[in-house]
Amino acid sequence: SDFHLPYTVEATIGFTHDFTNKIAIRADYVYSHGYDVVLQRNLNITQDANGNWVTIDPRFTAINMYQNLGWIKYNAMVSRIEYRGTKLRVGTSYTLAKGTSNSTATSVGGGAATNPLNLSIDEGPTNEDRRHVLVSDFSYIFPLDFQLAGIARYQSALSYRDRKSTRLNSSHANI
Repeated sequence: SDFHLPYTVEATIGFTHDFTNKIAIRADYVYSHGYDVVLQRNLNITQDANGNWVTIDPRFTAINMYQNLGWIKYNAMVSRIEYRGTKLRVGTSYTLAKGTSNSTATSVGGGAATNPLNLSIDEGPTNEDRRHVLVSDFSYIFPLDFQLAGIARYQSALSYRDRKSTRLNSSHANI
């Protein structure tokens, strides 16, 4: 098929509520789906009846083709509670998110397929998928407009992504 630009479809819906003129909460749902992510595939290999990797044209180590075969999905719930006083402002935000893809890339720009004969091997969490992020921040204004501010952040570890790749012999190690 013809090569074309990757694109995303995004949507956000949410609400904000002020309990008083000083305390507010927010919650938003964020959706993003990247289509036609560029994947690099080596078209110069195949597998024989025994499952061994075989070079189709021995004159070339690899014949790479860039194709629009990838996708990226992201869903998140973003929330925040905030106190806004005359001199003190304090807030805490929490994000619960999940990103999945069939690409090893971190954007619609693409990446190399782990196994060019079976693209489903790369399906799983994205490389930057962090399930939980908690951020607290504050600022205080002292006399003479001197301001003190701080931010603390906690985030869960990146998701482990087992690519289930088949071990290739050394002549195909760059696949």
